[in-house]
Amino acid sequence: MSDKKESIKDTIIRVKDSFTLRQLAFAFVVIFGVAAGVVSDYLTVGWDASIFVQPAYWINLALSQGAIIVIMFCMYALTSEREEANNEAVQNLRKEIYKAHCIITRFGLSERFDDYVYIKNVRRKTKAYKRKMESKIFRTCNEEKQKQLREELESGLKIIESLKVKYDKIKIATIFSRASFSMQDSESLEDGRIKTTRRMLLNKVISVIAFGVLLSSIVFDMRAFGIGIVLKTFLKLFQAAYAMYSGGRAGVDFIRGPLNTALDNRAAFIQKFLDKNMPSAEEQKVSEEKSAADEQTETEEILKRKKELESGN
Repeated sequence: MSDKKESIKDTIIRVKDSFTLRQLAFAFVVIFGVAAGVVSDYLTVGWDASIFVQPAYWINLALSQGAIIVIMFCMYALTSEREEANNEAVQNLRKEIYKAHCIITRFGLSERFDDYVYIKNVRRKTKAYKRKMESKIFRTCNEEKQKQLREELESGLKIIESLKVKYDKIKIATIFSRASFSMQDSESLEDGRIKTTRRMLLNKVISVIAFGVLLSSIVFDMRAFGIGIVLKTFLKLFQAAYAMYSGGRAGVDFIRGPLNTALDNRAAFIQKFLDKNMPSAEEQKVSEEKSAADEQTETEEILKRKKELESGN
């Protein structure tokens, strides 16, 4: 009996895993297509091309489709935010990048990191330029033209820094973008309410206002109830549901795919730099002792100015 229960449970799980939301959406399309074919025998379908010159038609179309677009974008923002907050891999990568940034700042490696990024960009630019010119040379059949292009390639490599070449440029601001958002300053005594509220307004106000404008612009007109209204209602509900699914799925896929990959690449890029430029244990000790001495000197200066201000008052 237990084996039978386990086999039924396994079957249910297998069916559940194999039947995705995407397949469900296509199933609804098939059902709707079959239903439309059957119901068409009981309805008279008319076509009036004159509606395309009526402003009311375009206004109604813009409002209805605008609402669908707003729904899709809202679901995209909602699911991507939730997935990013709950995705352990993404949060760990953000923490790793944040800690690496702290190490670079702590040991004064910012200038070295700038040079490291600059060298990487020059190499990427050179590679992109070579690929571009070699492609031109390969497509050219004229030997004289090929010779000119090879000379242009050689001369261009000598002044590659000043050339305008389209390539995937590494930006330090991009590497560390939002790296600190996942980790609040441990020394801060503020709860961050104002910053959180401001961020919430910036992220949500556009969608909220847009949706409010759409709702306030709609004028309802009571119509006679019939099969046509039922079909239109079903179609609009299906369109809204599919927009919610598309937006939500896109948000989750973005966090699990491109964002996760980008963060992993950023962390690996920084780690390669630290592996080559990380100070030795002795150098770290000297740096920490220097920082402690500087901090002590600064403390004495602050207290000295405090006494001078108090004596002056």
